[in-house]
Amino acid sequence: MKALITGILASEFPGESEAFPPTDLQQLAVAYGGPKETCLVAEVGGRIVGACAVKQDGPSAALLRRLFVAPTYRGQRLGSRLVESAVAFCRAQRYRKITIRTSDRMATAMAICRRQGFQQQARMPLGAVHLVHLTLRLS
Repeated sequence: MKALITGILASEFPGESEAFPPTDLQQLAVAYGGPKETCLVAEVGGRIVGACAVKQDGPSAALLRRLFVAPTYRGQRLGSRLVESAVAFCRAQRYRKITIRTSDRMATAMAICRRQGFQQQARMPLGAVHLVHLTLRLS
């Protein structure tokens, strides 16, 4: 998962490194190992080709993080299925709100989330990019 995410960030989104440092990727089990947290992956032939994580962000809120799909596997709805699974996980955990923080250059991730009902709540400049916060209310 770490190689997939850091590879995509380095090749496609090098300007986003300040906004999305890889510290959580060093110890995934610690970063996403809480009782109401998870890492979801899409695998093909034992190789991770997609990822999405859920991190608790307060008693009834979650962060959707690290939504990435390998370039050669895009267009196959893997990202959509990962987000659908993450939303279902959040519902099962009784979260009332899910937020994803992405950059304005990550248009596909934003489109996937918007199709799931996420709505833009904020847009903030950070260096050469803008961070976009999208939220989905579950209750």
